[in-house]
Amino acid sequence: MAALTKQTSTHPASSVEEVEMAVTARLFEPTFIKELEEVRALGLPSGDEETIESILDEVESIVKKSRTDAKWFHDAQLDFKHPFARARAEAEAYGIGPCGQP
Repeated sequence: MAALTKQTSTHPASSVEEVEMAVTARLFEPTFIKELEEVRALGLPSGDEETIESILDEVESIVKKSRTDAKWFHDAQLDFKHPFARARAEAEAYGIGPCGQP
């Protein structure tokens, strides 16, 4: 935890919540955006571009919101209102399982 705090802040975090917020803002968002770019670079299935782009756009909007409002992202999970629920439902309806599994 100390190493993570050192990486994410010039001052020691005063709470676990502050560390979680820093991780979300500094590590989670850039990693997810890179993965979305890599998925888009693969190309989208012909005829399904609109559906897949809708799923990717939903994920991207949640990820970007998490950077500016990390507290919302964490609170939603604590309240069992998973931030990616809509994107997950769209992906499952299309035939994509959790974390991209078939």
